[in-house]
Amino acid sequence: GEYFGKCEAIVTAYKKLDRIGLNRGASGNISMRTNNGFLITPSGLNVEKMDANNMVELNYEGIPLTGTNPSSEWRLHAEIYKRKKGVGAVVHTHSNFASALSSLRQNLPAFHYMVAVGGGRDIRCCEYAIFGSKDLAGKVVEALEGRMACLMANHGLVCCGKELDHAIFLAEELEALCKQYLTARSIGGVKILSDSEMELVIEKFKNDDEKYQGLIGRGLDLNVKQSMDLMISESENWKEEDEVFYQSLTKNIQAYKDWVPYPYEHYVCDREI
Repeated sequence: GEYFGKCEAIVTAYKKLDRIGLNRGASGNISMRTNNGFLITPSGLNVEKMDANNMVELNYEGIPLTGTNPSSEWRLHAEIYKRKKGVGAVVHTHSNFASALSSLRQNLPAFHYMVAVGGGRDIRCCEYAIFGSKDLAGKVVEALEGRMACLMANHGLVCCGKELDHAIFLAEELEALCKQYLTARSIGGVKILSDSEMELVIEKFKNDDEKYQGLIGRGLDLNVKQSMDLMISESENWKEEDEVFYQSLTKNIQAYKDWVPYPYEHYVCDREI
């Protein structure tokens, strides 16, 4: 059923994070919202030993509904779900470059327009608090105001998504951006985009998403593949009308063909979530 499917999805995502180097061993954690609370990965269990039966369901006060021994960061996940009603999944990583930047206790600034995938002009770094604490959960939620991701001082990265695949995408994208930014800083003289320039980027992401949604809107009763086939068949119509959008659409059609989920929605963040 849906419950076990979410358990399996979390395990698959957790193993992916290990495979691509965003987490190692038993580091990091993943959760998904449920009807009664949320499912979360267990504490201290190495990725090789993890399966769907190890997932723990908690209510928002941390009381186990199924399973035992939830991640020590359950308070962080619970607080996000309580405060951000549109979030369906949370991913926390100890990825190398995000953790390195977090140790500087600095925000990830708008050195690249793709920083806007986090929902704003930068990715904030929350103040330090010990892992697993209520204090840390509060600081993270504060840094996530109007955002879908934040750095955690001397710790790592947390990403939210309407769906799990969206949160995983953000974790991958922001780790790459942290690497690019730290590389540029090592050379010196990083040029930062202005607030007005980033507002244009955010608005363009929003407008492009509206075009995308309109394009597949007639296919709401179709399955995902049929909707994507409709988008592919009509993509040429955008070539002359909006070349930039056409190029973005083409790129993400290819991503779909390679079985990457959420081929366009990744680039859009609901800033009110």
